[in-house]
Amino acid sequence: MTDAGISIGPAGPADLDAVQSISAAAYTPAYLPVIGAVPKPATEDHAPRIARGQVWLLAAAGRTVGLIVLERTGPDLLVYSVAVHPDHQGRGFAKCLLAFAGDRAAAEGCGTLRLYTNARMLGNLALYRRCGFAETGRRPHPSRAGEMLVDMAKAIQPPPPQGKSTTMPTHHDIPVTHDHMVWGTLDAAQPPVLRVQSGDTVTLGSFPAGGKASLPADAATVPPAYAAALDALVQKGPHFMTGPVFVEGAEPGDTLQVDILDVTVSQDWGFVSILPLLGTLPDEFTDYETIHPAVDHARQVCIMPWGTEIPLAPFFGIMAVAPPPAWGACGSAVPRAFGGNMDNKELKAGTTLYLPVFAPGALFMAGDGHGVQGDGEVCITALETGVTGTFRLTVRKDIAIARPFAETPTHLLSIGLDEDLDDAAKQAVREMVDHVCRRTALTRNQAYMLCSLAGDLRVTQLVDGNKGVHMMLAKTLL
Repeated sequence: MTDAGISIGPAGPADLDAVQSISAAAYTPAYLPVIGAVPKPATEDHAPRIARGQVWLLAAAGRTVGLIVLERTGPDLLVYSVAVHPDHQGRGFAKCLLAFAGDRAAAEGCGTLRLYTNARMLGNLALYRRCGFAETGRRPHPSRAGEMLVDMAKAIQPPPPQGKSTTMPTHHDIPVTHDHMVWGTLDAAQPPVLRVQSGDTVTLGSFPAGGKASLPADAATVPPAYAAALDALVQKGPHFMTGPVFVEGAEPGDTLQVDILDVTVSQDWGFVSILPLLGTLPDEFTDYETIHPAVDHARQVCIMPWGTEIPLAPFFGIMAVAPPPAWGACGSAVPRAFGGNMDNKELKAGTTLYLPVFAPGALFMAGDGHGVQGDGEVCITALETGVTGTFRLTVRKDIAIARPFAETPTHLLSIGLDEDLDDAAKQAVREMVDHVCRRTALTRNQAYMLCSLAGDLRVTQLVDGNKGVHMMLAKTLL
């Protein structure tokens, strides 16, 4: 068991009172003020569902704090309800339960995980989207006139052909402290801070890139753990990265599937800098300047010093596995085949990233939190800030790739990285053509023409040594 002490198991008859009380406590205060009624899961008798094996309980530190009800509907698995007691909300337990539902769907051979919620429950909709669900339609509520239900679905990856695991996935929390982080380099020789099983979930956080020169004038706004990390620096490099995480069973030649379940901004400010002789226009902007936009967590915006408000869209600029051992220590600034500083704003909650494994255990790391960034990252920084994220790490022995690749709930995403922007673009197009051919019966010529008509080629970033270009292609076209 992990530091968090989390487990998920089937409910038995003796758990009925806990199931009833958690359902009522979770649903009633959330729904009643919004829709003026209490939904069925808050009041129904769960005994028949427990008897049918549909109810699963989440326990933290030995105490039952949440549940999920899963119902088989033909070839699919339906999340009938998910509930976390209000005293324990905000700790990622709902995401753990939904991740567990995905694992159950895969274990039962279901191709799709489905759920529905009231259209007025905007918080539910946002959570489900962050967990990879996409809206599939809306329909009138069967018993409340004028209200709509939103149907959502998530495609489920089949288990590797070697067979599915029979162990429960476990959730792990890595403390956000400098002794769980690496500064500036990625190296297969770096000892792991955590060992996990394939399919486990991990929550971790990271500090902004940069050093003390990037801090705001008011020292009271700097999180103590961040200040301690800066004081403890002994290496050179622009980025804090949390990890590495050793994933049991991962070997060179495998692929690490990184499901990005959630990303949130953890600080009340970020910074944006212009650095002399760097950025897209190094000869035109030669003076150092740093600003510190405030973060409004309630409204999910950052506020520029001149008043402009920009919606937050947080992501980790760095997600990586260890480079090949023969490469030694690689600087964190330049993205390469192992991932790293890709600075791709599409690698956000709900997206799945695939990374080729070069070292035993994969040695996953993440850092370089961005609150929001435009394609290009033209002045050399995004909104550099602290972020916290939850990832599911799965070893895929049935997938072989040479470079990072990703997919959002709606699009395939190929990634090109090269010093030459044209070559990065060629790499992104070539990767997409290859992936389309692997997933369909199209010829290479047909896939190339499809990419020309429907693939969107975008500049990821221009400032990280190896420039980035990515292509997005809607999965509905396949």
